[in-house]
Amino acid sequence: MAFTLTSQSFRDGDYLRDAHILSKDFGFGCAEGNQSPHLAWSGAPDGPRA
Repeated sequence: MAFTLTSQSFRDGDYLRDAHILSKDFGFGCAEGNQSPHLAWSGAPDGPRA
């Protein structure tokens, strides 16, 4: 099974919306919402691997 990452916040190739960009108060020069985007995954391997 392949590892798959999906999101309801953006599609493949899209830019993150302003709501997901870090605020300028944290020193990156942006002035937006700093909200985490939705992420979901499937097909992750069982247990850690080195």
